[in-house]
Amino acid sequence: FDENWGFECMWNPMQDLLSGRATQLFEYNLAYSIPLYLHVNENSDNENMLQFWWYASLARHLGIGGLSNRDSVKYIALKEAMTLYKKIKTILTRGIFYGISQNIHLHVDEINKLGVITAYNLSSRIQITGVQFDPIKFGLNVSSVEIYNGTNQKISSIKLTLSSNNLYQFRVEIPPLSPIIAILKK
Repeated sequence: FDENWGFECMWNPMQDLLSGRATQLFEYNLAYSIPLYLHVNENSDNENMLQFWWYASLARHLGIGGLSNRDSVKYIALKEAMTLYKKIKTILTRGIFYGISQNIHLHVDEINKLGVITAYNLSSRIQITGVQFDPIKFGLNVSSVEIYNGTNQKISSIKLTLSSNNLYQFRVEIPPLSPIIAILKK
């Protein structure tokens, strides 16, 4: 077999995420490189596209549905999220997955030595999240990061500098129940 089904996280994907049930997808990705297939109902997502980005990070073959009103705020938000997803899809679907933490995921393009970090705030309060990674350990050749929210709005660009212990580090404010997408560039 060349892919597995995503543990039935399709019926109540937001509830599965917030209850902790969806962490099984994170653990699976740490243990196996066999891609997961999952179809999620975007009707339960929020306007920040938290659910979409969590499952886009952990399911290599992602199907989405559940929204039909093209004028709804959520449909428009999903459309914007898909625009960003398409730009980084190759890294998310073909790159190597590393779990920096349960809510910080790193995807690495081994050929181009680029990456994408997704980070999630599953709480109801703003979080300042520190991200640090060893570029040599993960085979990255990057010098900057562009940070986006879940609906493809650019938040900031940061020039990365190595710390004294040879790590890249940056901090980002993540709104409640939201993702950030950090594109690592040369």
